[in-house]
Amino acid sequence: MHEAGTQAKVRPGKLKRFLALLLLIVILWGCVIAYWVVRQSVPGIQQMVLGLGVIPGAVVLLWFVSDMLKDALDKKQSQQAITQQQSALMQEQTTEMSKPVQLGRLNVLGVSCCLPAGLDSDTALPDSLLDIPYPALHPSLRDSEGLPIKAAWVELDDYVDKQGLLAPHEARILVLVEKVTEILLPQLHEFAWQTEGEIDTQVVAGLRKIESTKTVPSIKLWIYLDGDSSAHLEQRLLEQTKQKLADFGLSDAVGEIELVHQATTARVWQDLENLAHRRRSGCMPVEIFMAAGSQISSQLLQSSAFGQRRTQSADEGDAALGEGAAGVIFLQDPNQAGNHSASTQLLGPLTTQVDKQALVSAKISEMASLIQYFTEEIPRLANDSSLAAIHDSNMGSGLAVEATQALAIHWPDLSHAKQVLALASHIGKQGAVAPLAQIAIATTQMHYSPNPVILLSLENSGKRFAMALRAVDVNDVVQGSAMPEATQ
Repeated sequence: MHEAGTQAKVRPGKLKRFLALLLLIVILWGCVIAYWVVRQSVPGIQQMVLGLGVIPGAVVLLWFVSDMLKDALDKKQSQQAITQQQSALMQEQTTEMSKPVQLGRLNVLGVSCCLPAGLDSDTALPDSLLDIPYPALHPSLRDSEGLPIKAAWVELDDYVDKQGLLAPHEARILVLVEKVTEILLPQLHEFAWQTEGEIDTQVVAGLRKIESTKTVPSIKLWIYLDGDSSAHLEQRLLEQTKQKLADFGLSDAVGEIELVHQATTARVWQDLENLAHRRRSGCMPVEIFMAAGSQISSQLLQSSAFGQRRTQSADEGDAALGEGAAGVIFLQDPNQAGNHSASTQLLGPLTTQVDKQALVSAKISEMASLIQYFTEEIPRLANDSSLAAIHDSNMGSGLAVEATQALAIHWPDLSHAKQVLALASHIGKQGAVAPLAQIAIATTQMHYSPNPVILLSLENSGKRFAMALRAVDVNDVVQGSAMPEATQ
């Protein structure tokens, strides 16, 4: 907008100067001809060339020289103004970076995931991340031309809706959520009953008063559905989840279930940020985040809305369909964990917004500045050999290049084959499932090797998210919980 406005101002000025030059040439010609008329002389060829050609030509040359000098001066002044603006911007960014940033902290009590490529909450990642399976051609899904479609799917034994009210992909979502719930709830059940205390006896005003310290934590359950969902699916999910809670004796412990349909990656990250900084009113001591989605459906492929989303995904270098589910139990106050201490702590998330039209180097610098906060908080990140990173982009996309280059600024010798996992390359682009899948995979990996993990999320809209996981002991967790509440 600014550049177009500048050009619009420059062009009329040049046009006026050009018309003035033509008028000056006409006047010169008129003066030369009038001179000949007054002198009553007949000019020769040399006089005509000199009077009608050389003199006006010299004037035109002088005009061009002056115009070039003026443009050069304007350009120099413009560059000086841009340099001053950039210096002011860099100074502002430096000032912002120098301000103390209060990282949110969340303790991970349990994780579960059901993803393609054999990624789950019970298996460590291979030594070479390149050995993780990639999406393949689906045996039954076909595009409009009858060709098989590349997809990443979970092998499910039975996902047919016997009532016939759910679309095929919705029935798969129901099964995926059930599998994650069956692994996640036992971890929550263990925590809930380990908070029981001994009988406490107190003497008040000479009378012995017996109080039971048995407490059941208040728990909130979030269910994020990636993409469109029908009312039948939402109803079935709520019924299934409530039944599972009752089976594990947790119906009274879970005070609220919130179902979010058409959830996005940004929505999950934003809710995590609000939870970590206690910005949302009514935060409960324990909150469970679960997300599920599936694109494995021929019926879904015929949807125009889904086709548009798939085209946008292809622009990011990822054309593979995907499905999966993941869940994480977050503990805000470790003092309520009783004998069950959290062994993994989340720092962040930190967020920023980059201009889509900005240079790639500027985007990389923005992401690197987010990572800088974690390197200052976690000393072990200074050691390249102990670092692991997971980003949610496809390996062949520009977003993945941005993520890897931002990591390389801090760790130039980073081995991308062994230490950086491009999640979308193996499970497809899954939206709301990706953040929780990153956390679940990283937490599982830390059970086998307690090294710090950096999580990065990059969206085509320009939003950037970063989070770090570290292994902590009980004392570290308790100290982290002493963080004062942030104001919104």
